[in-house]
Amino acid sequence: MQVLPAISRLSAVSGDMRLLPLLLLPFYNPILLAEQLATLDVISGGRTTAINALGYDAAAFTAFGTTMRTRVSRFVETFEIMRLLWERDNVTYKGRHYSFDAPISLNPKPVSQPPPMWVAGGAEPAIKRAAKMGDG
Repeated sequence: MQVLPAISRLSAVSGDMRLLPLLLLPFYNPILLAEQLATLDVISGGRTTAINALGYDAAAFTAFGTTMRTRVSRFVETFEIMRLLWERDNVTYKGRHYSFDAPISLNPKPVSQPPPMWVAGGAEPAIKRAAKMGDG
C-alpha cells in the first residue's frame, strides 16, 4: 500500500491525531516527497510528522534502481533537501546524488515550520544520525 495516498485519505477522518507516515527516504525523489508531505501537512492542519528510515531489503534497492551502498548518503541528501524546501524559497542544491541549479520553491509551504522529522533505526550509526538530524 502506498503510504502517502492512504494517510492523506485518513487525514479527513482522523480528528486531531498526528499523522506519522513511515518513509524509506532512499527510494524517493526529494523534491516530489517534500511537496507531497507539505501538501499532507496543509490538508491535515499541521498534524504531519514524517518518520524517515533507510530501508534494509537489497531486492527493494535493486527494484528502485539504487544500491544499499548509497542508502545513507541518499537518505541524508533527501532529508536536507526536504528541510530546505520547506523553510526557504529559491533553493538550489549540489550533492552527490541530487543537484539542481535552477532555484526551486514549494507552494504551499507546510503549516508546521518545518514539519517534525523523526529518524528511525536501531543500529548505532542510525541512533547517531537520529540525534544529529531528527526532531524526536
